[in-house]
Amino acid sequence: MERLKHSVDILLFNPPYVPTSISEASAAQDVSGGVGIASAWAGGMDGMEVTNQFLAFVDVTFPLLLRPSLDWPAGSPGLFYLVAVAPNNISDITTRMKDSYGLKSHIVLERRAGREHLFVIRFARPESA
Repeated sequence: MERLKHSVDILLFNPPYVPTSISEASAAQDVSGGVGIASAWAGGMDGMEVTNQFLAFVDVTFPLLLRPSLDWPAGSPGLFYLVAVAPNNISDITTRMKDSYGLKSHIVLERRAGREHLFVIRFARPESA
């Protein structure tokens, strides 16, 4: 982690997000049995198993990884966008990120793509919102 400190300008993350059983998601992500196509979409409960693991590191990891920008107030790096689908429980995500990490959020884009109802959510620390 140290070698990445302040070296990330943008981080893209495309986790599996389709709601499935927890056992199906666990089996899909189990690399010991070889990773199949299900690892790209099997997201577990609410489609959030892998995403939740990522979000748990937001408060600790983002300030260390993100390169400071002249546009950000000192000590306030921590802006990211999350693409989610309706079954991911958008209100739960935004409430959890506010309660756990003090991050403000708002939906910056909402659209349908075939059967999927997509949302782009912007998260930021209050001083950089």
